Amino acid sequence: MLQSAPLCVRCRRLNQPAVRKFYAGIALVAIAGAGLMASPTASAETVSGGDFASAEAAAFVGDQWAAPSVAERLIDKAMGLLGTPYRYGGRRRESGLDCSGLLHVVFLETLGVSLPRSAAEIGKLGEPVATEELRPGDLVFFNTLGRSLSHVGIYIGNNEFIHAGSRGTPRAVRINRLDQNYFSKRFEGARRLLP
Repeated sequence: MLQSAPLCVRCRRLNQPAVRKFYAGIALVAIAGAGLMASPTASAETVSGGDFASAEAAAFVGDQWAAPSVAERLIDKAMGLLGTPYRYGGRRRESGLDCSGLLHVVFLETLGVSLPRSAAEIGKLGEPVATEELRPGDLVFFNTLGRSLSHVGIYIGNNEFIHAGSRGTPRAVRINRLDQNYFSKRFEGARRLLP
């Protein structure tokens, strides 16, 4: 059994339960994807001491991930939410989603990973990615409310991202382009959470 330990001595926020749970889920995805997991029935509880509830991230065939890739599964789940109405603070598809609520639903239902509540908190996870290095599944961040990291979406490729938009039409989960005037002026960067 892997032990839950501080991930960074200098950065205490990485040892917070929600962040540990997130990284335990990503570690499980990476381990399973690399074929290093001893048992295909192993669960994330093995990774994080029981505070991670889903074993869906461990689904693989033989020693390789079954198609589609993790990023493709995330994007497929997000695409299934296209048209879901925008609702500030929303975290349920039935009543509407905001940007972080969209990511919450997508990551929880696809990987069993619960992300932090706000775009700013999500923006502390993973590694920064240069715009020219973006790949599907990366998260893209914007300043849409006059404060840093106030909006987030999932990059889907071809300079497009999916997000829950509160401005413009429709006020719903939709696809926009990074080079659209509104978003290009407010783009703040990207982060990679997937291995």
